[in-house]
Amino acid sequence: MAPQKAPYVLEIPRTLRLGVMNLFGIAIPGFLILFFSFFGFFVPAVIIALDLSHSDWNTIIPFFEKNTVVTAIVIILFSYVAGYILRLSTPDDLDKVSAEKVLKKLREEEPGEIETWPYTEIEGDKFPYFNFQRYLFERGLGEFLYLVRWEPDPKGKTPPKSVRKRL
Repeated sequence: MAPQKAPYVLEIPRTLRLGVMNLFGIAIPGFLILFFSFFGFFVPAVIIALDLSHSDWNTIIPFFEKNTVVTAIVIILFSYVAGYILRLSTPDDLDKVSAEKVLKKLREEEPGEIETWPYTEIEGDKFPYFNFQRYLFERGLGEFLYLVRWEPDPKGKTPPKSVRKRL
């Protein structure tokens, strides 16, 4: 009988994958936001403030030279936080734009199809969509309804009575 691998050995590739995803999906976009914000807003503001106070960079540079490690840690933390906020907000915005384009096309070509489309344009209708159960049922995918575990919303997630009877 072959010896079993320790469970933690299988976790190493997953951990590396998560680290790479965090680096490229969160930290680097966050750093880019901070970088462009820094040179687009902060540096010009400091230059104007130094010019108005008749000072020069010699008052600021020694602080950063003495605190290089602290500055690097602060930049990394702020990059991660900025990237995380960007990552959380972006998919919902893109999803909404996409869903609205589909609804616009459906209104022009197949107006009856809007009733069974998952996105309803109701405030707060994000993935998973309010009308998703009805969408599955109307397309003959009733065998997947057990996967939709969220409770129907009284404003739009509950399918009509005729559909509920068939479910």
